[in-house]
Amino acid sequence: SFQIEGGKTTVRADQPLRFILQSQRGRYVSLVNVYADGRVMVVESNLQISAGTSVRLPSDAHLGDLELAAAPLHTGKSTIDVYLALVSKQPLSLGFHGTGLDVLETGETEYALNRLMGLLDEVEDLIVAGVVLVVEP
Repeated sequence: SFQIEGGKTTVRADQPLRFILQSQRGRYVSLVNVYADGRVMVVESNLQISAGTSVRLPSDAHLGDLELAAAPLHTGKSTIDVYLALVSKQPLSLGFHGTGLDVLETGETEYALNRLMGLLDEVEDLIVAGVVLVVEP
């Protein structure tokens, strides 16, 4: 199962976001955010998880001193964000992976939804779970 920590699907701008993923099998998990305008940001890639465990995403190791926070696409307007957990047997080749959350504004405009969809179409035995969030200003 995949859900937002706290269970709310409507969040406020600047609210910290964490997700919980439970897996019955040992796999690799990547977390991506798909913005309403088609931009895609890789939040976490290829975190190895053990069978029968739950993990928080993004992981503490990935975040360091940073945090993932909700943000509307346009100032003063609500936005819908889709977060996808990609669970695979082997590490994914995320060729469009950015340099991290610390340079979000620099990297996020480079990635397009069509490239992500192409990747999803190519990977065998991929499990995709999603959470749709409404981000209020």
